[in-house]
Amino acid sequence: MLQTLRLGTTGSESLLPSESRTFNTIGITEFSRQGRSIDGTLRKDFINNKRTFTISWDVLSQDNLDLIESIYQLQFTNGFLNFIVSDKTGGTTNYTVSLGAFSWSHKTFVDDWYYSGVSITLEQV
Repeated sequence: MLQTLRLGTTGSESLLPSESRTFNTIGITEFSRQGRSIDGTLRKDFINNKRTFTISWDVLSQDNLDLIESIYQLQFTNGFLNFIVSDKTGGTTNYTVSLGAFSWSHKTFVDDWYYSGVSITLEQV
């Protein structure tokens, strides 16, 4: 089963293109407080874990790049974005994320405009 990724405002998430896509969870950041008590014992209060995701495409069409750019703009008017990741069993996991500024490499003309090296980073909030 092909893993699907959806991103957008809650209830109107757009399916992200799957062609030439790579998807990674690049890290889990732990939020905690720690300190030593008067007798020197280390105390640690775990607060939460937050994930960071990267999605990259080797080649992306102009339409798909426009889709990503419109999703990027949505977070400035509607707050954070909803990111839905499907798993092997067909279930889904939702994350509230912010989409960082994305990058791409040069344009190539082959009957249409294409972009290479498009990469986005999503940070769980």
